[in-house]
Amino acid sequence: MLEPAASPLIQSLTASNFARKEYIARDILSAQAKTVGIYRLIMKAGSDNFRETAISDVIGLLRESGQHMLIYEPLITEKSFFGAPVVSSFDDFVKASDLIVANRLDGMLEGFEKKVYSRDIYSVD
Repeated sequence: MLEPAASPLIQSLTASNFARKEYIARDILSAQAKTVGIYRLIMKAGSDNFRETAISDVIGLLRESGQHMLIYEPLITEKSFFGAPVVSSFDDFVKASDLIVANRLDGMLEGFEKKVYSRDIYSVD
């Protein structure tokens, strides 16, 4: 039986997506920040799905490299996520983060642009 034509395409897309995450992790590490803050885990405004988000792979890659991280995600009630402490105070998060990684830019990050790393060039979902 022949393999469906989509199978190699899906495999290529998956490999390409992971290569992009590896690039982003290397780019973040190149900043040599003592503490990297992960601002929000959700991908889209109004979503509560942070367990299946793409940033999880980036967090894993940063952790494997020994990067110290903390997370600001108001939807999490646990004290840690993927081995990184979760901070409930935005002010404490900003003070403790040398670099802030944001899936999506929003108004809370205004005034902290010099600390923010994001691939969100249009600031929309």
